[in-house]
Amino acid sequence: MSFTITSNSTLRVAYGNYRSLISKNDREGASNTTLARADSYALKNTIKSLRFAKYTDKKDPTETTGNAKTYSNKLKAFLDTYNNTFESSKASHDSNLKQAASSMKSLVKKYKNELEEVGITIDKDGYLKKSESSKIETTKPFEDLFGKNSKFLQELDKIPNKIKNRVDILI
Repeated sequence: MSFTITSNSTLRVAYGNYRSLISKNDREGASNTTLARADSYALKNTIKSLRFAKYTDKKDPTETTGNAKTYSNKLKAFLDTYNNTFESSKASHDSNLKQAASSMKSLVKKYKNELEEVGITIDKDGYLKKSESSKIETTKPFEDLFGKNSKFLQELDKIPNKIKNRVDILI
């Protein structure tokens, strides 16, 4: 894996019953099919979390609490579930799951400029990463890309469904 996973409560909630598959050690013993199911489930949840987040120009009252801090955790969870879903689909022996990974990579390339505007970079392999220098002070700049009318998330949201449907056939 060429990315790191930052566990937070938002990520644990996103994985639900699959939360044991968040840590790298636990993931090593699981099949790619199981990981693809868990990861696509979590990605779907984090997409929903971002689409219905509160977007505002207000700054947080402190560095440890507030809307921007909560949003930052949601964004980290989204990036982790995206990367996990991409990884487990790409590593699968199933051509349909590999195609899902390819679709994810194509989609983020399509939205590369918009992602970079909010401090999210795409590495050469297709993984997403939040820029270290990018601090979330308000959530408003993220609304177009991640809000309820986001074309990016509408397109991305179709991929976990395809993965789940395929995994259900494989199991």
